[in-house]
Amino acid sequence: MSEILIVEDEALIALSLKERLERFGYKVSGIIDRGEDIQSTIETNSPDLILMDINLKGKRDGIETATYIKKTWNIPIVFLTSYTNKSILDRAKQAEPYGYIVKTIDDNNLHITIDVALNKHQANMAYFNKTNKELNDKNKHLKKANYDIEQLTYNLSHAVKGPLASIHGLINLLATEKPTSGYEPFLKMMQTTVNRLEGYIHDIVTFAENNNDIISQDKIFFDQLIPDIIESLQLIEGWKRIDFKFENNFDGPLISDKRRITIILQNLLMNAVQYHNYSSSFQYIVVNVSTVLGRPTITVQDNGLGIDKEMQPQIFNMFFRGSIKSEGSGLGLYIVKTAVEKLNGKIYMNSDPGIGTSFTITL
Repeated sequence: MSEILIVEDEALIALSLKERLERFGYKVSGIIDRGEDIQSTIETNSPDLILMDINLKGKRDGIETATYIKKTWNIPIVFLTSYTNKSILDRAKQAEPYGYIVKTIDDNNLHITIDVALNKHQANMAYFNKTNKELNDKNKHLKKANYDIEQLTYNLSHAVKGPLASIHGLINLLATEKPTSGYEPFLKMMQTTVNRLEGYIHDIVTFAENNNDIISQDKIFFDQLIPDIIESLQLIEGWKRIDFKFENNFDGPLISDKRRITIILQNLLMNAVQYHNYSSSFQYIVVNVSTVLGRPTITVQDNGLGIDKEMQPQIFNMFFRGSIKSEGSGLGLYIVKTAVEKLNGKIYMNSDPGIGTSFTITL
């Protein structure tokens, strides 16, 4: 038996509605005359439908009350009113009622409107539940697929790292031998290729790690993290020629995902080193951490080659390479952007060819 709540400020009309609804076979769960009483009544009685008079006692009329119900509960509403002017109808539409009955109320009209409203709501709920189940099922399949891809990525990376390390060792061993046949250029080519493969593997593993939805809450001390990252890049060609500056104006540790913050800074600093302008007399990279408008803000600025204007809209795209010097996977800045977004942050880029580039991240 469907339960109906009557919200009507005229007692005689409310009692008449109650008698007729019970005669139709519905149960009346309650009668109230003020919109302010709707929350406690719904929480106590849980009606299947609400008959709502537009003109009510108190500060909140029926349309305001219905709008509140729509936002808070999924209960169908049928309006009752003596008013038929366009402005009231337009306001009433915003609450998306399941019906609209004009007083004086005819039995057949009342019964049919309520029956149609209840059936329509049941159909909507059935469709919603079906759609929701389908989405949940697809989500489960996607999570499993992502998990399988992550496992495949990790397993392949470990399987490949071993042989690459062995090749590294053999190349280094050969390089120590006294050159007799002019094979030094070939050793350098082999070393470059191995380094490139290791870079690809690193980017793919980082990409897989960043796809994980888990966000950790770590204490991040920039005075320790930034110098460690800068030091970790010293094997990149040209690193020693760059003047690194670190400006920490951030008060206290940042509470965020340390792994993702590290990924962001590593990629930005690596790019700044790789694409520096070594023909200039002085090269610098500045990392600044501060608070801007109440938000943690990180800026990485260099006076390197810069990025061509026509390429700038594409730099965060997957597999995009913005320079003829690019030898990487094209995932670096894509990973940076997705990592920033995982932390609910934003990243901005400003670059002038021949002058330099700056990336600003707000978290």
